[in-house]
Amino acid sequence: MKLSKRNEIIKTKDSHHFIKQKGRENVTVVDLGFNEGKFEKSIAKVFDNFTAYCVEANPKFLNTEDNIHLDNFLLSNKSSVKEKFYLDSNNDGASSKYFISDEKNYLLIETITLKGYYNYRKINKADILKINIEGAEFDILDNETINFLSKNTEQIWVSFHNFLVSDNRYELRLKEIYNAFKLNKFYKIKFSLNDDAVLFINKNFIDLSMKERIYLNLFKYLDGLKRRLKIKYLWKDNVIKKR
Repeated sequence: MKLSKRNEIIKTKDSHHFIKQKGRENVTVVDLGFNEGKFEKSIAKVFDNFTAYCVEANPKFLNTEDNIHLDNFLLSNKSSVKEKFYLDSNNDGASSKYFISDEKNYLLIETITLKGYYNYRKINKADILKINIEGAEFDILDNETINFLSKNTEQIWVSFHNFLVSDNRYELRLKEIYNAFKLNKFYKIKFSLNDDAVLFINKNFIDLSMKERIYLNLFKYLDGLKRRLKIKYLWKDNVIKKR
């Protein structure tokens, strides 16, 4: 959907959202939670050229593209230590340091912080940062890191996994993270009711007009309604089939 002559909102097949600015055809992407690389495939359809720096804790996933740099790290609040990464034998994408389907089925993976990864890859500026790391987002998004991102990252898409946080501080931590983004001049756009699809837009790089913000919120509500209706009718069809 076009927000204006200069900006449009893009939704990928796997329901990630970001702003595409007119004339921008060469972008730098940081992907935390590479998995099978579906996000990069979507980016390739939108931009003529891109370079992606990706982190994936599961060594099963490989990359063969020259413009995609894939590193095997586990995102954490500290670097250069080994932490347990639990594998899900039924769903590779659900493997996590928090969700334990089998406490004996794990790998020890070297950790890295978000800021540490930017330094490791010498990333001075990122156009899009995607974070989908099965609960570890709460470890890496502290006030200092968000302030760091405000100086070098245009937009950040995050999937918050409330069902994986075991210390019962989910609401408090989420509020702290949202406040930190607000203090560091980010717009916040929620594309779901349960915070699993949130886009933060850095005002220092992308200054949306009032009209663009209205259109963006309209898109958000229409997209949410469409998704809820789709889920409703899929559920209805399944019930009918079972009968």
